[in-house]
Amino acid sequence: MYEHIIDELLIKSGENVLDLAISSVKAGGLPFVAVIVNQNGEIIGKGVNQVAKHLDCTAHAEIQAMQ
Repeated sequence: MYEHIIDELLIKSGENVLDLAISSVKAGGLPFVAVIVNQNGEIIGKGVNQVAKHLDCTAHAEIQAMQ
């Protein structure tokens, strides 16, 4: 019953992840990104790996998305 809704959320989330990764590469960064999505499919966090840029080992995409 909910499989169709879950599939739609995964596709939408995947598209957002790809867009973010492409934007990161175009800006000279790496394609390592993270997107946090709530149960309604709304993006509540986005992050791009910035470890090298900031010389900060905690600047991973997942951490950036949670902040």
